[in-house]
Amino acid sequence: MLIGHELPAWTTWISAALGTVMYVWGGAPFLTGAVHELRTRAPGMMLLIGLAITVAFLASWGATLGLLHHELEFWWELALLVVIMLLGHWIEMRSLAQTTSALDSLSALLPDEAERVDGDTTVIVAPADLRIGDVVVVRPGGRVPADGTVLQGAASMDESMITGIHPVESGDDDRMLALAAAAESDSEHPLARAIVNAAAHLEVPRSSGFSSSPAIGVRAEVDGHVVQVGGPYLLDQEGADELPIADDWRADGAIILHVLIDGRVAGALRLADEIRPESREAIDALHARGVQVVMITGDAEAVASSVASELGIDRYFAGVRPQDKAATVKNLQDEGRMVAMVGDGVNDAPALAQADVGIAIGAGTDVAIASAGVILASDDPRAVLSVIELSRASYRKMTQNLWWAAGYNLISVPLAAGVLAPIGFVMPMSVGAILMSLSTVVVALNAQLLRRLDIRPEKVIERR
Repeated sequence: MLIGHELPAWTTWISAALGTVMYVWGGAPFLTGAVHELRTRAPGMMLLIGLAITVAFLASWGATLGLLHHELEFWWELALLVVIMLLGHWIEMRSLAQTTSALDSLSALLPDEAERVDGDTTVIVAPADLRIGDVVVVRPGGRVPADGTVLQGAASMDESMITGIHPVESGDDDRMLALAAAAESDSEHPLARAIVNAAAHLEVPRSSGFSSSPAIGVRAEVDGHVVQVGGPYLLDQEGADELPIADDWRADGAIILHVLIDGRVAGALRLADEIRPESREAIDALHARGVQVVMITGDAEAVASSVASELGIDRYFAGVRPQDKAATVKNLQDEGRMVAMVGDGVNDAPALAQADVGIAIGAGTDVAIASAGVILASDDPRAVLSVIELSRASYRKMTQNLWWAAGYNLISVPLAAGVLAPIGFVMPMSVGAILMSLSTVVVALNAQLLRRLDIRPEKVIERR
């Protein structure tokens, strides 16, 4: 009956036909998802929705054919359920598509280039532009951009600046610096970049046979000489003594590298860490949020102590070899702490993997990026606060959505089951279907509100 008029009996088949189309076509995403969850033995939301619409579909056909009671005909409820669930599914897929787009944009910001040798210089090109016969430079920790043959060199798979040069022989500082820059020219370490930049005004000879050893230093052949540049572990390895001036430099908290030519100490370089204002802001903001800051570095005790004191770092571990960084992180975890490790170099990769959360600087090495769970698109240390802010906001949304879903089940399911039937209240199944579908939509829309969160580092710092 419709508005006081009896409908012809054949119109029942219109509802059945349209309901079948809604089930087969509109319900296809849920039915295929349910089959996939059954095959993988990982039941989830798709299976629940698939069961709901399948039961409604079979019951409706049974009522239409007269095999079941006519009150079990749910064509309208089935159509409404499919439509609202499709709306929730569309919102969810749209959110995932936007996330994927953002990740693609992030990937575009990360290094993806090759250094092609062009005469006496190198040219930055995209890996797709490489041709057979090209010679490329692969620096320690970098990605090999294409298949090829190693022609020369070997390697084991903080901005800084030069503040002093002390050659063994008086007046030889420019030559020693030029030789050190030649040996370091194929290294990507920040100290190496500082040495190369400091020698930009000099005539730096070409080097060959480059090799790098973590925490020890680099070795190369320059003008027929074997030139090595490194820290205290290099001196231990070669059985050499550091220069007397190193004690004075170390007392000032400087980084000291010695230059060896043909196995003999030719001089020393004094370098100082340039502490960025952003680092101080990041550490202060972390402290304000109750986070303890620990520094793990291969630098000497005096250098680490000076930097830790200036920045207010809670604890530091100095002189840590690359292979021991992961063990240091493990020791912190054994103290009952949750550890988030931030790193950018190839030497940080094991520690990033060991930490509860590994955070790689996007401008760092490919090995570090591959080992981390979170990648920062920039080298701004304040971005760590952005990660924390986003994580906490996401957790709040998860809690809100969990309580919303739980509240729906705690209230609506008992009503639909007839718990208030003795006093004359029974929730119609159509209303139950609407409420269930709307709960999915509300959860999806609530999650979308995360997009309003401004996690730019400078804004996060202001909100502390």
